[in-house]
Amino acid sequence: MKKLIPLLSVCAIFSACHTPTQQTPEGMAIEAVYSVDQKIISTSTTISEVSAKMQSVSLTGCPPEFVDAFRSNIKAWIKFSDVEKKMYTANMTKAQADIRNYLSECQSNPSKAAVELRKQWPSLTKEIDYCTSEIAKTFSEYTLVGAKFDAVYNKGKNLF
Repeated sequence: MKKLIPLLSVCAIFSACHTPTQQTPEGMAIEAVYSVDQKIISTSTTISEVSAKMQSVSLTGCPPEFVDAFRSNIKAWIKFSDVEKKMYTANMTKAQADIRNYLSECQSNPSKAAVELRKQWPSLTKEIDYCTSEIAKTFSEYTLVGAKFDAVYNKGKNLF
């Protein structure tokens, strides 16, 4: 028993020294953005709707570096909504179905979603490639900034 008491004392000291990291207010604000962002694509039926919802996300409390990166992602979605408009002009019914398919597939497999959309719209291949790569790039940028603030994007089904 006498040997156990010093051992327990050492364990108590080490456990007291190891406290969980407190997240900064900036990190908490970023995770609040992530929480909303994760729901946007799954609740949207058009690319324009995605960009509109993203523009309404509150960035209050987020550091400027994150705000800039997130806004770059919004710009990429807005650019993609311009492509969507061209699709609607060409064939509204087909475009609606293809966009819905893209949005449902892009959460689990963005590359496959982009390939399928390109196949359906060969005249817009370059624009689709540009927009989808910009969305992926800017998503990566703002989640990397978030990591600097210990904010974790719990991907779930979203692979951007």
